[in-house]
Amino acid sequence: TKMAARGGIRSNVQLAFTFMKTFFAKPISLAAAFALAPSIFAAELGEPAAPLEISEWIRGEPVDLPAVKGKKIVVVEFWATWCGPCRVSIPHLTEMQKKFAKRDVIMIGVSDETSAKVKPFVDSMGDKMDYTVALDKDGKTSAGYMERYGINGIPHAFVVDKEGRIAWHGHPMSGLVRVLEQMAANTFDLAVEKKRLGAQQKIQEYFEMAMKGEGDAALDKLGAQIAALDKELGGIDPEQKLDLADLRKSARFQSVMRDYQRAIVS
Repeated sequence: TKMAARGGIRSNVQLAFTFMKTFFAKPISLAAAFALAPSIFAAELGEPAAPLEISEWIRGEPVDLPAVKGKKIVVVEFWATWCGPCRVSIPHLTEMQKKFAKRDVIMIGVSDETSAKVKPFVDSMGDKMDYTVALDKDGKTSAGYMERYGINGIPHAFVVDKEGRIAWHGHPMSGLVRVLEQMAANTFDLAVEKKRLGAQQKIQEYFEMAMKGEGDAALDKLGAQIAALDKELGGIDPEQKLDLADLRKSARFQSVMRDYQRAIVS
């Protein structure tokens, strides 16, 4: 009514999209974030890492995985200059490279963009992006990591251990520090990480069931399995407390918003 009095009425469609843009700009829990990701975990942890097919090394020395096997831990992170979350994670990766450099860790940022795009960006970042940066060759590196593990969102990092295996993968700002610290202290347990990844799959399944309107009984049954795994592992995500009730609410709200968006478009 006040808007009408001021002559500022907009269409229902404009108002709806303004609301959705405002709401989805708010942060959500880490559990909801990875549950919302459309990825599927195709390959298993512990498998040999794919070779790095690089067309150009923009910053740092070239890295040959077979040559550093038994000597170095390599973090292969996929990013792009246009990706906002990637830009946020860059100083974090630089900090980790400095922290773990003496612990045999090499950080590599891999982009599928052109040299004309990436080189000026890296130069402009200066010391804020102080780790190895490379360009993917015809998407071959992405195929060996991102596609192989069913990941379709960036930034995403893969840890190649000294035995040349994929020991962990995930968002570079969630879990990577923990994994590298465990490797440096020789306390990293690949079997535990496999179980943790399997538990994440169950959370994703839980989220999708809730979005589809599955009944409380079925959700409670799966939720009990997830809670048991969370306790056994000392946290499916050790950096965030698991809250299945909040996740269920988020999923059902997303379902309503999805239907609402479709109605608006119609």
